[in-house]
Amino acid sequence: MILPLQKLSQADKEKRHEKTGKNNIEETIDFYIESCNWSNHTEEIMSLYRAVEGYLDPEQYKLMQNPYNKQKDDVEPLKFNAVLENFNILRGIANLLMGEFGRRGHEYVVSQINPSDEMSFKDGLDIVLKNYYAQAVANSLADFGLDVGQQIQQQLPLEQYIEQYKGKFDQTRLISGQEILDYIRFNCDLDSKYLDLYWDWIVTGGFFTYKDVNHDEVTFEVVPRHELYTPLENHSRFIEDYSFAVRRQILPVYKVIDKFRGRIKEEVVDALEKELQSGVALQFSDIQMTGRNGAMRLPTLHVNSSNFTNLTGSGNGIELYHVVYKTWKPYYVLTYIDELIGETTMEVGETYKLNKAQGDISLEKFWENILYEGYRCLEYYLDCGPLLENRADLNQEGLQKLPYNGTTERSSTGDIQSLIKEGLPYQRKINVLHYQMEKLINKNKDKVTVMPYGLVPRKKGMDTKTQMYHADATSILWVDETAPNAAFAAQMIKTLDMSLGGYIKDTIFLIQSIKQEYWESIGMNAQRYADVGQSAGKAVTEQAITRSAIITYELTRQFDKVIEKDYTGLLDISKLAYINGKKAKYVRSDSSIAFLNMNQDGAAY
Repeated sequence: MILPLQKLSQADKEKRHEKTGKNNIEETIDFYIESCNWSNHTEEIMSLYRAVEGYLDPEQYKLMQNPYNKQKDDVEPLKFNAVLENFNILRGIANLLMGEFGRRGHEYVVSQINPSDEMSFKDGLDIVLKNYYAQAVANSLADFGLDVGQQIQQQLPLEQYIEQYKGKFDQTRLISGQEILDYIRFNCDLDSKYLDLYWDWIVTGGFFTYKDVNHDEVTFEVVPRHELYTPLENHSRFIEDYSFAVRRQILPVYKVIDKFRGRIKEEVVDALEKELQSGVALQFSDIQMTGRNGAMRLPTLHVNSSNFTNLTGSGNGIELYHVVYKTWKPYYVLTYIDELIGETTMEVGETYKLNKAQGDISLEKFWENILYEGYRCLEYYLDCGPLLENRADLNQEGLQKLPYNGTTERSSTGDIQSLIKEGLPYQRKINVLHYQMEKLINKNKDKVTVMPYGLVPRKKGMDTKTQMYHADATSILWVDETAPNAAFAAQMIKTLDMSLGGYIKDTIFLIQSIKQEYWESIGMNAQRYADVGQSAGKAVTEQAITRSAIITYELTRQFDKVIEKDYTGLLDISKLAYINGKKAKYVRSDSSIAFLNMNQDGAAY
């Protein structure tokens, strides 16, 4: 499938194809959906979540449990006196980093693009200049003895008034933006959501977010790692700078209808109702789910499709695709003659007609980037068109920002990289050693006495098994001295040392060594777990903690940069959400209650 032509006007993009019945936007949505390789990393992502939760995959230990490649139809059963279990060394690392992230200080430099700021600054500066020159004129006339009804005031140099105004303007704008951001953090519960995202970052080496405006409110959503597909692009670490993103959700029918309330056609509702009545669209199943806060049982959904990996359990749902992509749109620049300033230019719409009789000279066509979005559910397309909250880069307005953001840690070949994935080989080695150590413990018999059968008493009620249990309980071993060749058999009695204590100690030491090797590879040490030796001094301990934290500092720094980008995006789209003003109560980060009162022109007071 080839990407449809993108260098089209809005009218051409919406024109229906005679054969397919689809327009250019719908065909582009199909292209991006079909180009996604959903099974590429989905199973690996879910396996990382299972690993940190302590799930043990027996398939990874087949060779150890069956070293001689025994087949099922072999006569002799294969039994070992040990059980393979998981001794989780990954969860502690993840929990420690989560706790450190919550207590660590974070600094963000947030900037936003607001075209109205420049206009407001110029309007206010004009007032400052008018007042300055009016006062200067009044002072000059007073020197000639003329009374103009204005009080005489000593004036500072004009440059100082401009600097004072600029500082006051920046301070007012800073306070306004900070109040709005504080309200969004409270209303969207950003602190809790970023803590969940940091868990994704540690476990899978990536996380995704989604920003939107819904019913005059800014919304912020945590996107599950396996729901979003993005291309492998190296020009930026941030998902918002990518060329496209595709999200696939599995939702019950009522959620799909509620999402597009007031914008969904009757035929689409009927089609969804038909799916619901057929029993395909909504079936719940009680399955085991695990998360950062432990295990719980709850109903869930999945789609019954041959090309979809079942991630959550049995049951069915409706596939809802959301596609956001960058495309082009034309804009036109008119060159014309103005009676006052002469030849000048202005941007006009694509329907403008050149009129040389009115002074028009030329009309040139240019192209710029723009974001389009659209949803596909069943065979229907919903909300297709330009993205309402188009955001641009601070320095290059042609670089549009996706509503999805986040980052992924990948190798040069696109493989997932994370702290938990790096620990998987060490986790398997430790499980194997624990398994072998359990077998050693069960085999450990200390000292064993070799007793010839000829000395087993033949008295009534006494046999080999009874004799050994009696000896183990009373430390007395009865022998039959009347047995034939008893004197010769007695010479065969000997004691064998079958103690495996040395091997067990070596295995325990090896387990600790492997754990230490994993810690060193990710910058972890015992001091960060508060495991400090009695002889260790304060300076040595603090230095060990500091050096260890430096290695994992980069992990938090990269995460904070994404938060910084998200905050900028939330402020940008808040101008659209609060275009009619906003009044609301919220709780600041210091737990004090505040009231946001923002005018329709965007100024808070």
